[in-house]
Amino acid sequence: MKKEFFVLTLVVIVFWLLWTLPVSAQTAGDYEYATLDGTAAIISYHGDGGNVSIPSALNGIPVTRISSFAFAGCDSITALTVPDTLTSIGECAFQGCTSLNSLTVGINVADMAAGAFRDCIALTYVFWNAASVHGFAMDHQVFANAGTAKTGICVVFGDSVETIPHHLFFAEDAKKR
Repeated sequence: MKKEFFVLTLVVIVFWLLWTLPVSAQTAGDYEYATLDGTAAIISYHGDGGNVSIPSALNGIPVTRISSFAFAGCDSITALTVPDTLTSIGECAFQGCTSLNSLTVGINVADMAAGAFRDCIALTYVFWNAASVHGFAMDHQVFANAGTAKTGICVVFGDSVETIPHHLFFAEDAKKR
């Protein structure tokens, strides 16, 4: 029974990896991206940092996703604006962006994976304009350890917000402080 479960799990993981791998990577400015179904997913960033506004299109292709770990460890980014075209932010996409202090989330972000902004310790301001984000769970800890270098995070909710996700700023380690 254990062997069958292991094999099934392995098959599911391999299938998932093959399904999520980009077909071909392309470059536009500071971004490396992959296309799927006529939209672009940013898979890595090679810019100088500072105030970064993610483009709504790369080479005329709408940017709808940021892949897992695409910006992870980019400690030179101080402010980030996510465009309204973006619908999905991958797992740990901005993890460890330790200088990020300001974040603006666009209206169409509907999916934000676990740890998307984990360890963004300088984060002090979030303008949340996403109309409705789904799938949050306590273990996602999207903002785990964020804002811990200063006095916390000021969150402003925009006029487009229809629902505020449960556990949006939940972090298991926050209960220990």
